Amino acid sequence: MAKNKSSSSKSSKPQVSLTAKVRARVIAAKAQKILPFEMLAQFKREADKNAAGLSMPEELVEGGRDPAFALYASVQQMVSLFGEVLLQMPELRTFRKRLEKLDDDYMPGYPPMSPITGSHFAMWTQCDLRVGEGGETMAGIFAEIGDVLGFDADYLALAKTLADSRMGIYEHCGLKGGCISLRELVTDREISFVGSSGYVGNKGELWWVRAVPPPFAFPYWVGMGTPYVLRAPAPSEWLALFARNAIRSGEVGVERRLEQFLKFGPKPRYWSELIFEGYSGHNSGAVFLHGLPDVPESRPHSPSFDPHHEADKMPATNSHPSIGR
Repeated sequence: MAKNKSSSSKSSKPQVSLTAKVRARVIAAKAQKILPFEMLAQFKREADKNAAGLSMPEELVEGGRDPAFALYASVQQMVSLFGEVLLQMPELRTFRKRLEKLDDDYMPGYPPMSPITGSHFAMWTQCDLRVGEGGETMAGIFAEIGDVLGFDADYLALAKTLADSRMGIYEHCGLKGGCISLRELVTDREISFVGSSGYVGNKGELWWVRAVPPPFAFPYWVGMGTPYVLRAPAPSEWLALFARNAIRSGEVGVERRLEQFLKFGPKPRYWSELIFEGYSGHNSGAVFLHGLPDVPESRPHSPSFDPHHEADKMPATNSHPSIGR
């Protein structure tokens, strides 16, 4: 009896989160000057300079980049650098090996080398790929412990928004006020969107893209990464996919379930396999996909591909993609 009691007591010991472990290790390493915090400090100074110019967003634009995108790109760059440092820690050894495996398998870049673009891979592995058992992500950890490195609340709020972002499936509703109007399936939420790839697209297209909420006082959502245009199947088949996963418009908790499904999927490679096996073409600003993530027969590069499968039928729209700003 005493042995069982001891075992029970041991198993009920509170677990320390990975974020808490990393925070403690960063504080200790910073004090002992073990990690290259000088490099992080340099990027921190650049971030402060950017934040100081928020009243004049044009100063953030380099090479014609949208100012709202430039803000998030600055944060994403910092998360990337932060990740490179933290991946050397013992707590993240397993995650580091996992990232190396994903990089080897997908060879992210741009078609024809790989349909998984470098921008998509970076956002997926930093914001959506769970690092530990607690469900943390690299961007989420940065947003939680960035204060230790001297980042202010406004900057970390941007990091938190980026960390919480997800891919979404949207219907292209045309151009309005200089922005692309996108309507999300299931929620019917319509957003004003500005992308970064230069692809404007056509009304009626179905996009799978990461739209991040407006930073500060900007009036539009920001596209982080090249949009994936879902050329087949039709929207009704995507709604059926959501329904198969207990995601139906109007039901209690539907937005939370949709968020979890699109951000994490039923398994880590659920959405990346759709890209890798569903690739059906590209241009300089968009990548085109066929198929559904839970129907391997519908994806052109799946070993189970069946060209006669109903989900592979090309809809009448989306036939002439265009490029423009």
